[in-house]
Amino acid sequence: MNILDKKFLCPAPFTGLTINPQGHIVLCCASYRVPIAHMNNIESLESVYNSSQMQYYRDAFYNNKEQEVLKNECQACRIKAKWGLRSRMDILRDTDRYVYNNINKDYMASNEGWNATNKTIRYLEFTTSNICNQSCAMCGPDFSSKWVSIERGLGNDVKNYVMPDDNIQQIIDVLPGLEYLTIKGGEPFADENNLKILTELNKVNSTCAVMIVSNCSNITDNMLEVLKERATFDKPVKVVASVDGIDDLYYWIRSTDFNTTLETLEKIYIATKQPIIINITISLYNIYNILEIFEFFYDKPYIQNIGTNWVVVWPRYASPSMLQPEEIEQIKTNILTRIEGQTEFGDMFYGIDTNRDNTNNMNWMQNAVKSYFSRTGNARSICDFSASSKVIQTWPSHRLLVTARSNHSSADRMLPRLNERIILSKY
Repeated sequence: MNILDKKFLCPAPFTGLTINPQGHIVLCCASYRVPIAHMNNIESLESVYNSSQMQYYRDAFYNNKEQEVLKNECQACRIKAKWGLRSRMDILRDTDRYVYNNINKDYMASNEGWNATNKTIRYLEFTTSNICNQSCAMCGPDFSSKWVSIERGLGNDVKNYVMPDDNIQQIIDVLPGLEYLTIKGGEPFADENNLKILTELNKVNSTCAVMIVSNCSNITDNMLEVLKERATFDKPVKVVASVDGIDDLYYWIRSTDFNTTLETLEKIYIATKQPIIINITISLYNIYNILEIFEFFYDKPYIQNIGTNWVVVWPRYASPSMLQPEEIEQIKTNILTRIEGQTEFGDMFYGIDTNRDNTNNMNWMQNAVKSYFSRTGNARSICDFSASSKVIQTWPSHRLLVTARSNHSSADRMLPRLNERIILSKY
């Protein structure tokens, strides 16, 4: 039996674990606010993976009871499925990078099936801290130490998190059996713990595929050497660079110098000979500027492809969900017309969240958009947003913002389902 033949079965609990920026172990990144355990309170990662709690999740999916028992853990995917959007579960099911062929192998290896207590963690995603050198306009203190400093300056009680040495060792202990490793942040290249982990990985596991999601605004010589060494193995590190604008818009959104990021991208390519993936997080700040990002990077030899794999959902007034449906359709048409014949198409624009708030909330957020732009810029001591984004330049509020229609059903107020993944691919 192929258990992935089941219509609703998420591979996440059957393959590995995710550790979020506060040290909590969660089912996946979409479930990062619903912890299974904390790294400080476990015997080992394998003990968690083989625990009765993880078995509870597997049984729920296997026995088609996930809707009843996973209301909190899998809420994000259930909501996306309800509104016809592509969920994290869909992405995991549709890709082979998470070595899901081994799900059946593990299941058949024992008469006990998933009740066996010797299952190997094949996939691990972790964030060793919230250390980050950027204060992105759509981010916050959970994922950025720079934002912690800003929030403290505004009088808010927030804390940084750095994984202690014994927790780092728990990650190192499972490196030999891994088949896929994802490192996120914070900023992975800014945390020395990631250098330590990757150095050890090069010693004990030459076949594990590695993906690092980074802002690529800076990198140390020591990290470059580790990536260079990994490039000699069968599966080099795949670096995914988060770039959400060019020139002044990049600076406003990401808070660091655009040209310095370009220099870092070239350094990584020269050291590893591996082209880099550009990932654009689509927000209200840059949705009018997506095409110019594509065009800037398309002919760069150090870039493999440019993808739009994530859309800001919250805060809502930083999300493209604040736009009129016809405005989004026009933006989409303009992009597709311009890049027709140069792209590969999937179905993963990752979806603007169309689950609309109530009318009062929408009215409040519409009025908050401009003030949020100003507050975000001032708090980070960043330049005037209006000088760098086409949003303000094309602002007519009667056209741009969603008009709340309380006399219509929620389905009638939904934005178009932007479920295409637009990738400019050169290879």
